[in-house]
Amino acid sequence: MKKYNLHIPYIFVHTACTKESIEMVTNFPRDEKVLITKEDLVKGLEAVLESYIS
Repeated sequence: MKKYNLHIPYIFVHTACTKESIEMVTNFPRDEKVLITKEDLVKGLEAVLESYIS
């Protein structure tokens, strides 16, 4: 975005499910999903945001 001088006010990041998020849905196909810990999810989002800032 910086390379092309784009101003995009919003961003959507699709991530893997957390254990806590799928517990809220009763008929969720748990055996077919990759789970990520909340801690790793936060680290990943921080890395995305830091790469944008720097």
